[in-house]
Amino acid sequence: MKRFILCAVMILSVAIFAGCDLYSRIFGPNEPGKDDVWYFNSFETSKDLEGWKGLSPKLFRHDVPPGGGKQAILISGGCVVPHASYELTAPSENSRLHIRCWAKLLATGGIISLTNVADRNEAVSISVTDTVWTKLQSEQALNCRPGEKIRIELMSGGFVAGGMLVDNIEVIVVHE
Repeated sequence: MKRFILCAVMILSVAIFAGCDLYSRIFGPNEPGKDDVWYFNSFETSKDLEGWKGLSPKLFRHDVPPGGGKQAILISGGCVVPHASYELTAPSENSRLHIRCWAKLLATGGIISLTNVADRNEAVSISVTDTVWTKLQSEQALNCRPGEKIRIELMSGGFVAGGMLVDNIEVIVVHE
């Protein structure tokens, strides 16, 4: 029995460290004091859709990127944008935020953005243009003050049919 428990603990330890290593290989290591993951979602269950507008379990797809779990989310819609959104409150200190994720274009084009709700001119975005899973990150950072409302917005389609798959969305706080 002791041998079984010891083996179980060893296997669990290896699995945890392997998972951390896999995450680092996919997104790169966070340098201490440089950036932190402030928000993360991999769309694995209906619970992951709580707070999102425009998303439902019928949009889950089993086409996923490396390290993406079992499901990604399909984004496709009509003329009213964004097709999906999620609102957050900015961190408690002045911050610079980047958005990053894995995305795959299905038709036409797609945009993933991080927007200041009070001033839509303050936004950073990523264009989805590749038909294979690609890791993307905003080049610019969104500057925000404590308590500001920030919105993640996903758009693909409109006057012309479009679609994209998105997974492993992260909002990163960069400390300077």
